[in-house]
Amino acid sequence: PETDGKSDESTPDISLYSYMVDDDFVETMNINILQGRDFNKQYGTDNRSVILNEAAIKFIGWENPIGQYITYPGNQNQRFQVVGVMKDFHANSFRSLIEPFALFHESSETYQLNQAFIALNIQAGSEAKVIEQSKQILSNLNASLPFSFSFLNEDYNRLYQLENQLGSMLSVFTFLSIFIACLGLLGLIAYTIEQRTKEIGIRKVLGASVTSIVSLLAKEYLKLV
Repeated sequence: PETDGKSDESTPDISLYSYMVDDDFVETMNINILQGRDFNKQYGTDNRSVILNEAAIKFIGWENPIGQYITYPGNQNQRFQVVGVMKDFHANSFRSLIEPFALFHESSETYQLNQAFIALNIQAGSEAKVIEQSKQILSNLNASLPFSFSFLNEDYNRLYQLENQLGSMLSVFTFLSIFIACLGLLGLIAYTIEQRTKEIGIRKVLGASVTSIVSLLAKEYLKLV
């Protein structure tokens, strides 16, 4: 990182996770820009611009990050100006801490991509139509490329499959525990009533109401229940 475009020894080196994206990525993925701006064609080329997350800004220690610079050593020490700060989000599992993260514009060619993805924000009910149209567009561009797709909500479900299974198991065991406890309590109450049958009969003969007898027997178990 640099201050006002000049090298600053007080700013630490930082390891950044990053995506290379186009002008529509932030809006499509509903990423919240807290300061500055998103990538936008109206500002000309953004091939030397970068958007950092809150974690990156906090790590570097900038109070006013917009307009500051970082140097990326992976591609001939490219310099990028910070044009926006985005709200922290989990790029990986919720099991992982949020790391310093950056968005570079695809025109920067900051690093080589082994594969690329297209993210689509579509309306419910139009899935089949959009999939077919996307498949046709890809075929027109390069018929040799295989077409594959997934839905983000399903990817997340698979990512947290272990938690879902654990939650289901805990629910089953919780139900069984409560059921067994209730059976034991029911047995204890039945045994107590059997032991106090004569007492109940005497109280009944002496004019005790059903309500009073039930209250007498139940009050010592209400706390247990």
